[in-house]
Amino acid sequence: MIFAVETEERSLTVFPTEGDVVAYCEGLDVEVATWLFWAADGSPLEAEFITPNKRG
Repeated sequence: MIFAVETEERSLTVFPTEGDVVAYCEGLDVEVATWLFWAADGSPLEAEFITPNKRG
C-alpha cells in the first residue's frame, strides 16, 4: 500500500500497488514534487525515474 498526497489539490490517494501509482501519477508532476509518497509503515518514498521525462 502506498499513500500519495497531491500537493496542489491537497488530496490523499491510497494505491494498492506500485504499478497503480505509476499508472495514475504523471511523471512530470512527480518530478516537480506535486506528488509526495509514503509507504504503509509511514516511511517516505522517493520516486526514481528509469527514463527521463520529456517536456513539450
